[in-house]
Amino acid sequence: MAPIERWAVFFRYSQESERRGLINEILDQEEGIQMATEELLLISEDENRRFQLEHELKNFLDIKCGMVDARWEGYKQAKEEDAGIIQEKDAAIQERDTALQEKDREIAELRAKLGRP
Repeated sequence: MAPIERWAVFFRYSQESERRGLINEILDQEEGIQMATEELLLISEDENRRFQLEHELKNFLDIKCGMVDARWEGYKQAKEEDAGIIQEKDAAIQERDTALQEKDREIAELRAKLGRP
């Protein structure tokens, strides 16, 4: 088999497990194909590692984004709770002021009845 035919057979059948014996024979006979195979394996490993790192980065960013979203949701919830507390305290102050005004009015009426200033 000529070198060009070996390359053609290698590219045609390198991924088929049934032809693994033939591919191994070609690798033993043709050093250039063997070197190319080693480089392809190295590139494949690099690609797999790059995909793995990109996946880890995406997961990290997703988690970080979720944490930021949760933090903003917490701020929003705290703001709403604070607004509720402030409204409750304002209502209590208003009730107290109303009660004090009522007491002042009652005292003024009693003083008027008694003729005291």
